[in-house]
Amino acid sequence: MNAPGKRLNLVFTSKGPVNHPLHAWLDDVADQTIVIGSRAARERTPDAVADRFAGWCTSPDYAGAVTELLAADVVADFAVGAAAAISEYDVLRVARLRAVGGMPGQSAESALRYRDKWLMKSAAREGGVPVPRMAWADSGAALREAAERFGLPVVVKPSRMASSEGVRLVADEAELEDCAAGIDAGLAAGTVPPTLVEEFIDAPLFHVDGLMRGGEIIMALASEYIRPPLDFVRAARVRGSAVLDEDDPRSPALVAAARRTVAVLGSPEHVLSFHAEFFLPPGREPVLCEIGCRTGGGGITPMVEAVTGVNLRRESVRGQLGLDGSPPSSERRTSSGFVVVPPGEGTLLRAPDRMPFDWVVAGSIHGRPGARPGRARKLTDHVLLAAVVGRDRRQVRERIDALAAWWHENTLWEAAC
Repeated sequence: MNAPGKRLNLVFTSKGPVNHPLHAWLDDVADQTIVIGSRAARERTPDAVADRFAGWCTSPDYAGAVTELLAADVVADFAVGAAAAISEYDVLRVARLRAVGGMPGQSAESALRYRDKWLMKSAAREGGVPVPRMAWADSGAALREAAERFGLPVVVKPSRMASSEGVRLVADEAELEDCAAGIDAGLAAGTVPPTLVEEFIDAPLFHVDGLMRGGEIIMALASEYIRPPLDFVRAARVRGSAVLDEDDPRSPALVAAARRTVAVLGSPEHVLSFHAEFFLPPGREPVLCEIGCRTGGGGITPMVEAVTGVNLRRESVRGQLGLDGSPPSSERRTSSGFVVVPPGEGTLLRAPDRMPFDWVVAGSIHGRPGARPGRARKLTDHVLLAAVVGRDRRQVRERIDALAAWWHENTLWEAAC
């Protein structure tokens, strides 16, 4: 560790250097930065890379409270001047840590507005941003009452989870009764988190990704999901997204909706990434699905970087630490998109180990022969992820389809008995 008295940075990460190359993002201040990481992150980090930092504290249970306690000890023992989160799961804990250490940056109150879907959409609605009708599903009876008011289908979701974990589309009376019984049983056992029920918006889903500062958006890029992300979990269907073309009339409306949402919710006086999702019903203005004060997952980071030259995760980490960032490119370089393939059922017997396409600009294959991953439970459960580039949205979609087809043609699964 560096000597007490020297200003230090604190960065939380659950990933290794392939996903979160902090040593490159923070090359100029690595020797002034302490990393709070998971064991898996440290195991994936070569000693030569880890040794570039002022310190590396490994949590025995990264998702648990012990990580925050470990970080609080670091703040108490050293002159930590700034802290940064990368993952959505770390946003609140880092905001609380700033308050403990008297550090500048996003407050817990601000972070909570972007983390808790009830607070988020209540504030957005009060500020004039269209949102789905919603209610608390704090009992089976409350769920049934909301479903009667909104009409089936309805969407049931935890108020603070991520990656569509725990999200359920309730389409008929049988599913409604099953979900209501599950809520009541979970409440009795103390295992159900605060849960919302929302009206189902039957419209395409888009997302806007970029950077914000002081309640204003300073960079934004609009994209369209190739199908509802929830289908990835519900029906094991490939998910992905493609950037809207520059002349697409939907793009300005989506970016304007993101600007209004950020203006209503506010944001700290430093650069921070955001990921906003909107439904776009025909003939209507965008309806907010949700917005997070963090970089979107999947292949969003390389997709946005391919188009703008800006790595959202890098800029967000540096912004939270009060460091200079890189200005966005004045011209769009290309078009881009990403594709994520869910695991199949049973054992993976055969799979390629590389993607032989020069238009794949980033990606990884997690499916290895002998693996039995099981069905996807959240959006991060996958066997292949890739970002692709093309001259326009149409070619990007064609390449997404081609990559998904190539994967399925070159893999073999043994069905579970």
